[in-house]
Amino acid sequence: MNELSIDDIIGGLGNQQFAQQRLPLLELLTNYLAEGENIEDSKLKLIFNLLLTIPIIVPPTTNEGKKIISITMSALSNATVKEESAMLLLEHLEPEESKLTKQFHFIIKKYLQYNPQAEIIEEETPDWDLLDEWQHVGSVLCNVCQSEKGRKIILNTSTGYIERIAVQIRSANVVRRRGAVGSLRSCLFDQDCHWWMLYESKVLTPILLPLVDANPFTEKDIEGMDPVLWMQAANPDKKLEPDFGIMRMLLECIILLCQRRGLREELRKRKVYPVMRNLDIKIEDEGVSEVLYEVVNFLIGDEDPSTPIDTNPLQISN
Repeated sequence: MNELSIDDIIGGLGNQQFAQQRLPLLELLTNYLAEGENIEDSKLKLIFNLLLTIPIIVPPTTNEGKKIISITMSALSNATVKEESAMLLLEHLEPEESKLTKQFHFIIKKYLQYNPQAEIIEEETPDWDLLDEWQHVGSVLCNVCQSEKGRKIILNTSTGYIERIAVQIRSANVVRRRGAVGSLRSCLFDQDCHWWMLYESKVLTPILLPLVDANPFTEKDIEGMDPVLWMQAANPDKKLEPDFGIMRMLLECIILLCQRRGLREELRKRKVYPVMRNLDIKIEDEGVSEVLYEVVNFLIGDEDPSTPIDTNPLQISN
């Protein structure tokens, strides 16, 4: 089976007679896509069709079904890593009411139905393919949010996607966390949504929470701070985000929120700086420290008096 071509793999996955071979075929496809070789747009569209259809026809009621869904989503993540491939997927999803678009939203909703706070981890190295078969959808969202069209789908206020993506940061599954944080970071490249994400979607606390460890804040620190943050800091069992790559992305989210003076002032009021100060005491990773110092410079640096303080347009409209 290792000698199968991409055409053989696509043909096998699309043929019900080979349903029993679906898992090994998907593994081959995932590996093929991970190699980053160029695939013709016509074949890539066929792959998108298959990967969005398989989760519909394979119920996750057995271990094999869960593994199939997990590796299918991993393959979709690999297939959309390149920006041009992610754009091709988004173009392929048009029109908005097409069957394929509905299937895309189906996998997003499955990903967001997951409740990280209900996780029960009984093993030191859990098999996340069985515990969290939709884990790789976050990486898919991160990929499609590289483009304005992808961000428009995720930032649609009627879906509530952003709020539920932020919740996923609390998962013990590093794949789920990385995808969620990457998606938020990608969406924050759109400065027009910053006030909405801060006030309506309330993404700041989920972003900051993994950066808080068991180091209580002072009474002055907590004035204006979300109680969730200072109460967690008082918890002796509170741990920092263990993955430095994810920690850097969280800090980069804050940097993106610091691009306008009005938002910087808001972050100061919400006491983001004490969180950064305590993190600086604890962290020793050079890459994290570099991004952390950039955040601190935004928060404690002198403001140019001529820089206007833009106000929250949501408050103005109200």
